[in-house]
Amino acid sequence: MNEHKPAAAAQRPEAAMDQGVRARPLPQNEIPEHGTGSGACSVCQFSAGQFQIDETLRPDVPWASQRVLLLDARGSGFAYDAPSQVIASLRTQGGRAIWNLARDPAIALPPQKVWLETTMQGGAEPVIDNVEIVS
Repeated sequence: MNEHKPAAAAQRPEAAMDQGVRARPLPQNEIPEHGTGSGACSVCQFSAGQFQIDETLRPDVPWASQRVLLLDARGSGFAYDAPSQVIASLRTQGGRAIWNLARDPAIALPPQKVWLETTMQGGAEPVIDNVEIVS
């Protein structure tokens, strides 16, 4: 049975990815030690209970794409690439999006660190924001 979501739900940032963005293993050499400190986000929080990222990009940031990086309790890295729904939300909702991340059984909880990597337009170095982990 096909179920369709109302158009209004597609416009809500929290509806950006109801199914959950899927994780993929991240090689150890791609796990950052810390953020770059330049801050593409004005708000970056990870809700451990809801397994979500709530982000608001600064309006002056010329971004091209994003991904969430996560270091789990065992020290393994995982990446969540931004799906088109999150990108669309960032562009249409004033730089705001909520990522609903899929819980992967390979990820040992709780996460040690979470980052948001923003790839910039024009080939500049990616910006890596530390993401605050909240309950």
